[in-house]
Amino acid sequence: MNILQEVYFLLSYDHESRNNLIIYNNTHNESDEIPIFFFFFCPKYPQETMSRSVGVYFHQILFVLDGEGLVKCNGKSHPLKKGSAFFVAKYHPVEYVNTNNLVSAFISVNGSASDIIAKRYAPSGFIYYNSIAIEKYVSDIKALIHEYYNHNREGLLSSMSYSIFTSFFEEQNKKISKFDEVVLYIEKNFASKITL
Repeated sequence: MNILQEVYFLLSYDHESRNNLIIYNNTHNESDEIPIFFFFFCPKYPQETMSRSVGVYFHQILFVLDGEGLVKCNGKSHPLKKGSAFFVAKYHPVEYVNTNNLVSAFISVNGSASDIIAKRYAPSGFIYYNSIAIEKYVSDIKALIHEYYNHNREGLLSSMSYSIFTSFFEEQNKKISKFDEVVLYIEKNFASKITL
């Protein structure tokens, strides 16, 4: 994340309007060994047009709540409308275009587990869904907000971020290898006593 993005997200951070602004995780130290953590998220955001020609330093999932637009990635253009969603991997070029009052919800994550999941499920760096049950994801993002503001338990925040992230990829009904399953289970439950 460059300094301009950092300033933008910090200015967007607001306890009183937390349901409409970007919530930036200013409590997490990236040197910590957390396998997955959120960078920022928002349950309802008036999405501006933006071009990320070299991508950014996080993985992101965006859900369209209302309006219309386009997402351009990997040489293709996909329509954005209520109920559509997409994933873009970190450092992956993407462009969002707001054509008619586009409103989104999104979560951006990082960490070793998010890298493993993204590589496994999205080797092209991008996944698009024309239609998805976005209500569940928005509800999960709101639960993440509640945890962040009321308890801020880093292990639980990590687990909740992991759950949102993996649920999105499971929409494809792909299966991961047993080895990957074990690695991801250990990373998800790193703060617990893991038994055989």
